[in-house]
Amino acid sequence: MKTRTNISRYMLMLLFLPAISSVTFADTIYVKEGASGTGSSWQDAYGLLQNALDVANPCDEIWVAAGTYYPTSDYGSGTGDRGKHFRMINGVAIYGGFDGTETTPAQRDVQNNVTILSGDIGTAGNPCDNCSHVFYHPSGTNLDTTAVLDGVTITGGNANGSGYHNDGGGMRNARSSPTVTNCTFTGNSADHGGGGMYNFSRSPTVTNCTFTGNSADYGGGIYNSSSSPTVTNCTFAGNSAIGIDGSGGGMYNSYGSPILTNCTFSGNSAGDGGGMYNYNSSNPTMTNCTFTGNRADFGGGMFNSSSNPTVTNCILWGNTASHGGNEIYCDVLSPCYPIISYCDIAGGYSGINNIDVDPLFVDADGADNIFGTEDDDLHLSAYSSCIEVGNPAGNYSGQVDMDGESRVRYNNVDMGADEVYPIAGDFEPDEDVDPADLAAFAGQWLNSPCSGSDWCGGADFNISGEVDLEDFAIISAHWLAGN
Repeated sequence: MKTRTNISRYMLMLLFLPAISSVTFADTIYVKEGASGTGSSWQDAYGLLQNALDVANPCDEIWVAAGTYYPTSDYGSGTGDRGKHFRMINGVAIYGGFDGTETTPAQRDVQNNVTILSGDIGTAGNPCDNCSHVFYHPSGTNLDTTAVLDGVTITGGNANGSGYHNDGGGMRNARSSPTVTNCTFTGNSADHGGGGMYNFSRSPTVTNCTFTGNSADYGGGIYNSSSSPTVTNCTFAGNSAIGIDGSGGGMYNSYGSPILTNCTFSGNSAGDGGGMYNYNSSNPTMTNCTFTGNRADFGGGMFNSSSNPTVTNCILWGNTASHGGNEIYCDVLSPCYPIISYCDIAGGYSGINNIDVDPLFVDADGADNIFGTEDDDLHLSAYSSCIEVGNPAGNYSGQVDMDGESRVRYNNVDMGADEVYPIAGDFEPDEDVDPADLAAFAGQWLNSPCSGSDWCGGADFNISGEVDLEDFAIISAHWLAGN
């Protein structure tokens, strides 16, 4: 009897062994510049990102420490050094921003531990021998949202080749829809489209990313061809569409309907459409976006040709066009009928509840007086007319502004990418409530009626229509608050 029991157990083991061997267990693969290990820990990390990509399986995570990493494989394309690139993998998340001691991604610091993925593989500073793409996802890769790139800087891609290799210097996605979060695309270029990113026939998800200093003939920051990406909380600054008919300094859209929310376009330039160019029935939906300091010949902020974007709760102010349409231009040869409402547009624009009032940015071009640089401050001042006048019928549940703050402050949403959360009583504003602010409040004491033009210089904190004891109680509660 005992022998039969042992045989039965043995047979059961054999029966279930194939099922057990087919189970995939998630691993963390570690990468650290200068290391030479097997990727099993920070102490035994790979030195090359490609090593980690070669062994990664679905459900794995690749943790990449601060440093600079270069593509080392052309994936069998036979295109030589310039054809080397990285490829994302479905089910695999690539995280940057580590210092090499963390035990969870939540402990990383993307800002201070910069993880750079660079195409500058040849002579430093010479773009002619750079990789054509830092990331290249050709047709057949078929990436979906489970392919994640989070917390890296992508730079030095130069797509100046032929065929598919003249688009997407930073990243080229063909029929692929990866998830890209907390990334910076800077210093990438393309002869044709999408210096920073090129999307064809799919819809990537791009969140909390910055596109700056990228260039192409079309779409210096992003080019979308028959693609409808979801772009949220992203910054497009200082990108350019160069060439004899360069278009779309920040995002060029053709045959697609991207969804953009809480995005800023500043200091971008092009022949047409300094901030954005919409063409060939491209009908993007834009909500709570800010366009300022962009410049072009036509359509400083936005150029539309046979396209009808829906623009809500946005600010287009301070853009310039040398030949027509500082803020928005519609091609007279290819009619467009944008639906624009609850927006602040310099010079005015027909539509529901649009206004034409200086939005009072804190400092749109910064201390250097140059739009699209790091010292720009596109927050709204505490008494901006764009506060509380967005579309009240919108669904803002769970939405946040460019700072990650809840989208509804009082009863309604603000226009633009910023939802104002000032310290009540900070009139200057300098982020504290001090005697100078009390003096400013005293100058508004008992003033009425207060209205949405400036709510009595911002002293009507509770928006009651009068500066009274209730407002005094609010400033008293914030006395000496802040820095």
